Amino acid sequence: MEKKSESPKIPSWLQNLQENSWELELLISGGAVFSLIQFPEILFDWLHIVGVMTSFTGYSAILIASVIGIKILTHGFILHLFLRSYWLALVCLNYVFPQGIATGRRPVAFPFNTRHKEGDLQDQIMKVDRYCGTVIYSSIISAFILFGLLIIFGVYIGIHLLFADYEDVGLIGKILDGFYWYSTICINLYFLDLILMGAIRRIPYISFLLFPAFSFFDLLSIRPFYERALVFFASNIRKTSFYLGALIFGAVTFCSVYLSVNRYMNWTNFFDSRNYVWSMNSENSQADCSFRLYDDESERSERRHVSIPSKIIQTNFLSVKIRYSKGMDEIIEAVEPIDSLRTLAGIVQLSIDDSVYREVVWNNNWEISMAESGISAIIPIGHLANSQHILKVYPKKTQNRTNKEIDLSGPEVEFKNVQFKIPFWKDVR
Repeated sequence: MEKKSESPKIPSWLQNLQENSWELELLISGGAVFSLIQFPEILFDWLHIVGVMTSFTGYSAILIASVIGIKILTHGFILHLFLRSYWLALVCLNYVFPQGIATGRRPVAFPFNTRHKEGDLQDQIMKVDRYCGTVIYSSIISAFILFGLLIIFGVYIGIHLLFADYEDVGLIGKILDGFYWYSTICINLYFLDLILMGAIRRIPYISFLLFPAFSFFDLLSIRPFYERALVFFASNIRKTSFYLGALIFGAVTFCSVYLSVNRYMNWTNFFDSRNYVWSMNSENSQADCSFRLYDDESERSERRHVSIPSKIIQTNFLSVKIRYSKGMDEIIEAVEPIDSLRTLAGIVQLSIDDSVYREVVWNNNWEISMAESGISAIIPIGHLANSQHILKVYPKKTQNRTNKEIDLSGPEVEFKNVQFKIPFWKDVR
């Protein structure tokens, strides 16, 4: 008869760590929450720089996916802190009253009923402790998964940028289209497979089609490093309870992500029930008084391509700044066929009220961050009255070599199709 293998003996130091892990858990969760709360601002700045310096079309998707990951981690560690604090409170209460529930206590009156008539808090302490372990595992493993997915997205975007010049070239373009189509589907299915704990990998025949892409994604996302823990967790967890909790957790995270991204994506606030948000004033309704157009009211990552120093101008000169982005290249090339004569200043038209300024002197504007570089001009406004005025900045009408009007959209190329109308008030004493 074959001898049954015994479980390996747990070293004393590991046993001690398991029994007292709550101290380390609190330290990890507290540090993670502190770091993650500050991380979105860094992310927004970085994506702003990437959006300005490149022309990839996945800006919005990367922004939303990254914020979702950050919020999942943040909320997970906050939930763990809450549960572990509750666990510690139960331990303290159980220590203060070791005799348990007082048996001489008056029972509740009908129709109320309770099953808590005797005993201590040991079972509930153990249950909350298991919840804490599940939550902190889910949060930390999510960090690894998020990091791996970001690597996959980075490689995908890198390939897209590397072959951007060949996407419209005959057979090569068709091959690239097929590759993008297949890889996009596989990335989405790979993400879904992570959520479903490997369910897609268990589907016959489909597994053959996905095996090459999934194997490559596994290597990129360092899945072999944490795959055993994933399998261990998926084989022991009660999936119904887990997915129910994940659904509630996901709903809270979705609301948090929406409120965080809404400001940067210019979305209508879903929770705003006011009917006339966009119909407040019929006069100058097209003028934009957004904080994004004034340098003294906005952060770098929030500003649009055109801005002025402030709403109130207290000098006889108005400074206008235009930030250069990758999306402006095509319109620059369409305006001027000679390479040596192509400039950002050559595509810009500017007017104040009804007066067009044709002799504007534009200067190079080099900022500390290269992403903020562009051109700026000082416009004399001494002849203007002390009142409200509208600055208009817009691109010249252009056509490409096929005589079709250029029409590209997206936050990184917004200058191509937008006429900026910026109100300001001159107040010179």
